[in-house]
Amino acid sequence: MISKRTFLGGVGSLLASPARAASSAKAAGFRMPLESEPHERTFMQWPAIASIYGSQADLDAVREKIALIASTIARFEPVVLLARPEQADDARAWVKNGVEVWPLEVQDLWCRDSGPTFVVNEAASSRPVNWASTVGAKSSRMMTTRG
Repeated sequence: MISKRTFLGGVGSLLASPARAASSAKAAGFRMPLESEPHERTFMQWPAIASIYGSQADLDAVREKIALIASTIARFEPVVLLARPEQADDARAWVKNGVEVWPLEVQDLWCRDSGPTFVVNEAASSRPVNWASTVGAKSSRMMTTRG
């Protein structure tokens, strides 16, 4: 199971030093798991920007639905809700069932597009993917990782 410290430390090191050499995930024996494969937890992001939805009332309606989804999933597996640091306490007030809220700068709720991505290997290890280091690479599907 990945902890908040491991996640934030790994992502922080990837963002702080993207120029550092990284190994190819595939060469290191890692692969992107299928969405249908078992996983340790679900990551979600807290809706952050009212203008995306039209008004604060509309944002609150979306937040209510996201909180319900996160709280429902948390009845069956751990959920981590990433929220802007200044919105983390508000997010905590909306969710139930042990949803963890981690303060992290996010743009909005599109976690699939901007949230953490992990690759796995046959030894059941996982690593965060540094997608930023693949910009300009021959293929956007090339992944680099840190151990």
